[in-house]
Amino acid sequence: MDNRQITVVLAEPSAIISAGFASVLANYNTFRIVERVSDLRFLPDVVARYSPEIIVVNPVLFDYKSKFSVRSIVSGTDGPALAALTSTLYDEMVFSQFDAVISIYDSPAAIIKSLRKAVDASKGGTSRLKNEDYDLSEREKEILVAVAKGKTNKEIADEFNISVYTVISHRKNISQKTGIKSIAGLTVYAMLNNMIDSDEL
Repeated sequence: MDNRQITVVLAEPSAIISAGFASVLANYNTFRIVERVSDLRFLPDVVARYSPEIIVVNPVLFDYKSKFSVRSIVSGTDGPALAALTSTLYDEMVFSQFDAVISIYDSPAAIIKSLRKAVDASKGGTSRLKNEDYDLSEREKEILVAVAKGKTNKEIADEFNISVYTVISHRKNISQKTGIKSIAGLTVYAMLNNMIDSDEL
């Protein structure tokens, strides 16, 4: 990826979250927000005007009772990547429409990595959420589930009869493959990929 800034349109109703997200992007100088909207009614015009490479949307803006398709807002364009920016869990069908899911609890580095992967996946015609799960080994999936359940490295090591160092190594690999570093983000990932049920948390 070259050094130019990747253009972003942000659809977020909260001014505070918008400002925080913009601050994260500004610190890394990789992405540039060209426009922000707080209502989806304005999004099609903004997308047509700026042709962003990625659109970051808070799913709370959608009316899911009407089975609104996220992709419908970018029909007729060259297909920008779509990322969900969320502070809560939604049905898997909701998240499956996005190339990436970003939690407001993710670290800045994890957010940037997720955005980059989403843009790359969009250009390659693939979806990170649908394909990246297959990169995890069976043991990594087991470790991921344990992490999502809130277990410590020592507890995980005892459960699988491995060293704490090995657990840390697995967690590092999981973060690299998923682009997610926070426990909250990993929990969302595990639930989206049917590795864990909310009742187990």
